[in-house]
Amino acid sequence: MVTIRKAAQKDRESLCQIQVSAIRELGKSHYGEADLEAWTSGLSPHRHGKYIADRFVIVAEAESEILGFGDLDPDTGRVCAVYVRPDHAGKGIGSAILAALISEAKRLGLRQLHCHASLNAREFYQHRGFKPGEVSKHRFRDGREIDCISMTMTLRKEDREPAEASD
Repeated sequence: MVTIRKAAQKDRESLCQIQVSAIRELGKSHYGEADLEAWTSGLSPHRHGKYIADRFVIVAEAESEILGFGDLDPDTGRVCAVYVRPDHAGKGIGSAILAALISEAKRLGLRQLHCHASLNAREFYQHRGFKPGEVSKHRFRDGREIDCISMTMTLRKEDREPAEASD
């Protein structure tokens, strides 16, 4: 049984490994080796630790093994990542992760979600209610670029919950 929980700093290494393997295995259907290298070269457990500290990051796990993760920036409504181990792709884990990110966005009262999806992830997001926009370039820290597609999802007003007031 797959469960979803908030990511912890102890998960950094696993998240990095999952992201690199998913990009390399699942991305090769739409990107060449140079693009995959550009995409993975700047990834590190340290960066994932920063994301865990700064954003809403969740993991999907079964029997204490992390199978995938998702990352939502609650300040901007950006779905920063949904990655699943390649040997578990197509089993509904990514859908469960995205559903949990959408639920959190609704709980926060966000009106819209957006992402810059890789070309190989376009159908994944589109089948789950995201609308495709323009193809654009995603620039990595080292200046290299890959093609991505901007996607948005409008959250219905009746589904949103008011965000909790902070003192």
